[in-house]
Amino acid sequence: MSTLNLILGCLFGLAAVLGGPVGESYVEAKFQSELREKAKMTPGRINPDGSQEQDSMEISAIDRQESAKRWERYQKGIQSVAIYSLAMVGLGLIRTPGKGQLLGGIGFGLGTLLYGGGLALGAYFNMPTIGVLAPIGAMILLAGWGGLLLAVLQGQGEKSIPAGATE
Repeated sequence: MSTLNLILGCLFGLAAVLGGPVGESYVEAKFQSELREKAKMTPGRINPDGSQEQDSMEISAIDRQESAKRWERYQKGIQSVAIYSLAMVGLGLIRTPGKGQLLGGIGFGLGTLLYGGGLALGAYFNMPTIGVLAPIGAMILLAGWGGLLLAVLQGQGEKSIPAGATE
């Protein structure tokens, strides 16, 4: 199970890098393009001399705020995938057999998919309903941390310290 946790941790790390540094500019351009599509044509002002200024495109403050919040949710989702990828790698490196590895692997794996994936994919596809999975994922992540704690405690009982050595 520890090898599987290492593999999943590495895959989540790859996904975080692809969604973050590699794909960030694409996602930001997508959000900006969608924001520009919401722009409304407003007629130009009429000056005191009777001439009219050029028409302009305006984006409402609400649309700008919504886009900014989507970007924040996307970044938070990708960051959480990165953080929990490290937690899974750490869990795998402990290499203790038992329920700690299983509970931690399921908790971190499923929790990361639902929490980080829910935030990032919900923001990317502009589907807030996917974001509803985030609180469920956060609760499942608690099981991951509990599994990590259990794996550490199981590992403490297996250590053998040579006579005369100190930790």
